Amino acid sequence: MVLNWSRGGDRLTQIAPVTLSDRIDLLSVIMNSPGPFYQRTGGGFEPKGNTPDPTAYLDAVQGVRVCEVFGRIDLDAIVSAGRDLFHG
Repeated sequence: MVLNWSRGGDRLTQIAPVTLSDRIDLLSVIMNSPGPFYQRTGGGFEPKGNTPDPTAYLDAVQGVRVCEVFGRIDLDAIVSAGRDLFHG
């Protein structure tokens, strides 16, 4: 689940399946520079602020079901959706 909800929103919390290759805006929410957590084979680290290549992320989530959560923040709705997803 990609959390794309709003603290001050008045829309009900909704959960919808998405294809990240069609929603690059959501992909950018989960892409992070690995910083000190990834050392290149030559010994260097990823420079701070570098944007990762989205292709690697898209390859990694190939075949993974991804949902966007949008609307207002409602943890009970997420718990219910997760229960349905994993125990459905």
